[in-house]
Amino acid sequence: PGLYEGEIAVSAPGAPERVLPLRLTVGQDVVADGGAGEPWRLARLGWLDSALAQDDEPVAPFTPVEVTPVEITPVEVTPDEAADAAGGHRLTILGRTVELGPDGLPRRLLSAFTPAVTRADGPPRDLLAAPVTLDVGHRLEHGPLSLDRPGPARARWSSRAAGRDVLLHTEGELEADGFLVVRATLEATADTEVDVTLDVPVREEIARYAMGLGLTGRACPAAYDWNWDTPTRNQDAFWLGDPAAGLQLSLRDEHYARPLNTNYYREKPLRTPHSWAGDGAGGVRLRTSEGVRRLSAFSGPLALRAGESRCFEFRLLLTPFKPLDPARQLSERYFHAYVSPAEIAEYGANVANLHHATPPNPYINDPLLGADALH
Repeated sequence: PGLYEGEIAVSAPGAPERVLPLRLTVGQDVVADGGAGEPWRLARLGWLDSALAQDDEPVAPFTPVEVTPVEITPVEVTPDEAADAAGGHRLTILGRTVELGPDGLPRRLLSAFTPAVTRADGPPRDLLAAPVTLDVGHRLEHGPLSLDRPGPARARWSSRAAGRDVLLHTEGELEADGFLVVRATLEATADTEVDVTLDVPVREEIARYAMGLGLTGRACPAAYDWNWDTPTRNQDAFWLGDPAAGLQLSLRDEHYARPLNTNYYREKPLRTPHSWAGDGAGGVRLRTSEGVRRLSAFSGPLALRAGESRCFEFRLLLTPFKPLDPARQLSERYFHAYVSPAEIAEYGANVANLHHATPPNPYINDPLLGADALH
């Protein structure tokens, strides 16, 4: 509290500067909750960009990301032992395990969710029939994989690779809920041509169902072809798996911005990823052979000038995310209107959903303006 004094200088083209004195008196009273309880102060505007709870701490029931180095064993071993021994890092989260190869790409994905998805401690099942690969059309020599943990709920890694006329910088991260993203930036050190293909080979016994890229949920087809036509298709992701183990592949670049949804979509639609769409030849294909469903995203031939780069980002959502609680979740019955609790109970519902723009919650994102009615 007290008197604060200062000056404000005001200037404009073609006019002399004017210096105005400023006196600000701060009173003794403290505004409760920063003024959030008094809508006329517009204090809640500060909440719009709040970073509250944006940290790397796990949220129940998710568990911290556990990191275990995996050594490369040069001696001959069985295929299963080789999978356990091959290099990189093993990252463990609730019900799932991600094993990274030296190139920073997943070489194994395992799910321990039970068939009913009510527990996450069942026998681990491999989703992948072989490691995920990213072929850029050039032979690459990979450097060491570095990994760190900004916090318990996130691990991140990076690696670099060099080849004739190209450099590849790979960055990735895994969060405790099963969000895995890899950003591979390919830079040309001389004028060259590249043809990028991402291969995700999933076991056919796992990939029983599929959805996305124009397909509604259904039994997974043996073959499927899709090409980029964002203005009419509005798609960039494909899921395949079964209820207890699956993955969604989403293709992006450095310019990705989440689109708006429902009737607001056209105001901010999906952006076509410049890298994956290539020069018009990019697309996605699914093929099935010898017990493997191979999901491939490709750019087609790309001509890069020296110093030019393209970012090939892909996200894998590892499903399911957490165990179900049928006794609790299937007992919820929703009511979507503003009536008395007695009427809601008589209807048989036990959860009331008060939508905005209807009484007693007339203002979107600001229930305080209707606090008296809501009380």
